[in-house]
Parts: sequence; structure tokens; C-alpha cells
Amino acid sequence: MTIQSSPSKALVACAFCGSLLAACGTTEYENLTRSKPAVTPFSKSLSDEYKAFAKSEIDQYDWPDQQLIARKGLEASREQQPLPEQPDNWRLSQEDKKLMANYRQDLIHWLNTDGRFKTPKQTARAQARFDCWIEQKEENWQREHIKACQDSFKANLPEISTLHFGFDRSDLTAKSLETLQSVASDWRQNPADLLMIQGHADQIGDMAYNYRLARKRAFTARSSLINLGIPSDRIQVEVWGESRPRQEHSGKTSRGKNRRVEIFKFQ
Repeated sequence: MTIQSSPSKALVACAFCGSLLAACGTTEYENLTRSKPAVTPFSKSLSDEYKAFAKSEIDQYDWPDQQLIARKGLEASREQQPLPEQPDNWRLSQEDKKLMANYRQDLIHWLNTDGRFKTPKQTARAQARFDCWIEQKEENWQREHIKACQDSFKANLPEISTLHFGFDRSDLTAKSLETLQSVASDWRQNPADLLMIQGHADQIGDMAYNYRLARKRAFTARSSLINLGIPSDRIQVEVWGESRPRQEHSGKTSRGKNRRVEIFKFQ
């Protein structure tokens, strides 16, 4: 994907730098191109994604951003697992920051859950495209490139549907039933390779009990989806109990939000 910077940004950067060799150097990018490939599939894929991203910024004379992206590529090549960009660190509207923060939370959750191992190439692409979305949105002048980065990010992040449960409960609420019906309807229109169901619980009470409760929730969702017509061999269940709590954007953990089942759809 070619990613272009705005003319004003490029002109300002070049005026400030004076010359390419003087201050608009590509040392990080050159080091990245010469770096030893990472060992793990995710880190290698992420390094490759950032290398292509940085090259596109160099081609458009966007010196500050190419340095940032190339540096993240180097970190990935060294297995340091750089995280997606924080929207608060970019010049974005408050509305865009809130939207992107919510998507970033889903991405971070998937990275920390299984993404780096189960779908390394797809997950690396999602992270790089998320950063591309933020970088292009800050410039905010090439609508087609903003949309391309955003659409590619969403296409590479698994679709996530969430069911919430009452305290110490594993029965489905009316809203959860509606969500499951929507998942099944979507499946009928667009079948996927896999639905992964993950069962969770809050951190109140005994860990072993919370694991059993999370398991009940996950298999309740599984049974319902099978009854709604999704083949059982396309459903995988994982149980995490209280071990992988979701956090609010503020960093606080919400007990109510962690009495949950998450359903990931993989194309």
C-alpha cells in the first residue's frame, strides 16, 4: 500500500532538515533492512510490515514518521514486541481518539490472548495497519488512504462478539441471545473457518470455581450456537477463568465486563 504524506508536511520536514543526509537520515530504515530476521513468526511478520510501511513514508518524504515506523520494525526484529500506537500521542480529534482507543483495546487484547501465536501474519498486519490508520488520520487529507488503512486493519482483526453474564450466573440474558442469533445469522451469510469461544469470569472468589463458571458460560454459548445451526466442528472453546481480565480505556478493571464470553470469528 502506498501511503502519502501531505505536501505541507513534506515541505516543512524538508525545510527543517535542510538536506536528506544532514538531518533527514534513514539510518533506522537502513539498519532494519540489514537486520537479522526475527525467529518467531509474529515478530518476523511485524518487522516486515513495518519495513514496508517505513519505505512508503520515505518515498513520500515523511521523515519523522518513517523514523518512528522503522524504529518499531527494528524492535520487532529483535523480538521486543512493540505495541500499537497510542491515539493520545497523536494530533487527533477527541472523537477519533475515543474510537481508536476502543479498537486498540480489542487489538491489544487479541495480541495478549492468542493473536501472536494463532494467526501471526494476520495479527502483525492488523497492528501495522492500525498504526497506518492513526498516522494517516493525523495528516487527515487523503481520505482514500485513511479508509484503506482502516479497512485493512478491521479485515485482519478477528470479529469479536461479547456476551455478558450476571454475577455467579451462566445462563444467557435476552441481550446475549440476540447477540448469538446475530452471530449465527452472520455465519449463514458468510461462513468462516472457525469460531473461537473464550470463557471468562471476574476475580471475585476462588480461582478454581471461577474457572468452572467460565467453562459453563463458554459451553452454554457453544450449545446455543450449535442449536442455531453452526457446525460443531467449526467451534473451538478456550477457558480462561479469571486469568485474562479486560480493562477499561482508563486502565481500571471492570468486574461486570469480565463476566463474559468472547466469540472470535476467523475467515
